Amino acid sequence: MFGFFKRKKGAEDPLSDLSTVSRWMDNLPVGDIYSAQEKVVQSLIQFNHAKQPMSKDRLAVLMHLDEQARDMQYTLCQQYLRNPRMSKAIESRLWTAIHAFYWEVTRGYHAFLMDFVANPGGSRIQALVPLITARAMRGFGDIFKWRYFRYERVEERLWLRQHNLYRIAEFDGFQASKFKVYRNDAQVSSCEAEYLRTLLLSPLGNGSLTPRQLEMVDRWLEKWSHLSSLDTVFDPQRHTLYVDTAQGLGLRRVRTSVGTLAMRASSSAGSPGGLNLDRGASPTRPRTARRCAGRPYGRSIRPGCPDRSRVSPAAARSAAP
Repeated sequence: MFGFFKRKKGAEDPLSDLSTVSRWMDNLPVGDIYSAQEKVVQSLIQFNHAKQPMSKDRLAVLMHLDEQARDMQYTLCQQYLRNPRMSKAIESRLWTAIHAFYWEVTRGYHAFLMDFVANPGGSRIQALVPLITARAMRGFGDIFKWRYFRYERVEERLWLRQHNLYRIAEFDGFQASKFKVYRNDAQVSSCEAEYLRTLLLSPLGNGSLTPRQLEMVDRWLEKWSHLSSLDTVFDPQRHTLYVDTAQGLGLRRVRTSVGTLAMRASSSAGSPGGLNLDRGASPTRPRTARRCAGRPYGRSIRPGCPDRSRVSPAAARSAAP
């Protein structure tokens, strides 16, 4: 499922080094964004299938291609969202192209991170780990969102990978570090913010909203996710939602007291107008700000007790599907 386009066997690798990929990007067809992005995805598939070391130079190539292709991806996304009455054939081609780009880029970052976790002492990409973790987490969020557009269910293994990335960020202590995930981002973000954004959107991916409505909510969450935080201690007065990082599921409503070592809860400092996350609620009429939970409980821990929610790199690897 990692490949949506056929690879050309024996074709020259345009992603062999940074200078080559820069020249190759400059020669992509200017007047046909769909064809240009299709070539980008084909090259990403070839890149991900190449049995080459996860070197710092190869990571630089992936990051450069990802950054440079974002404008084309944005244009395709806008074409999809602004044309709800397009034919089924065109809709399918456009959705597949958009989803495939997010899939292959995210797959690339995830592979580098798993290689780092397996051998952190011998890796040269340690300084870039927070950034590529945030990019991978945003990538999984984009994949989930575009599957919601098709009313598809997100597989458990993908949720487990997203949870695992956050646990890695927690273990190394950079989950709250703020930086721009992409150069043209309007504001700084963090791994925690990217995780919360994905979690807070998940209750709305039940088929009750149109793609344009889901996109609107996602834009709100992009601006407001930093107003929420993830807590390892459950407080029934503040938390109404939670996520279990040991299970392949998104955000869920608290029904009883929650307290296992694989969970987090999150509270909101208050977003403009608030967000109603009830199933089937319309996002077009925000209600009064409400407290919400959105971080995985790393098994809820009593105040004063050691935080056993953090996992070692070995445990993180074993948690990945």
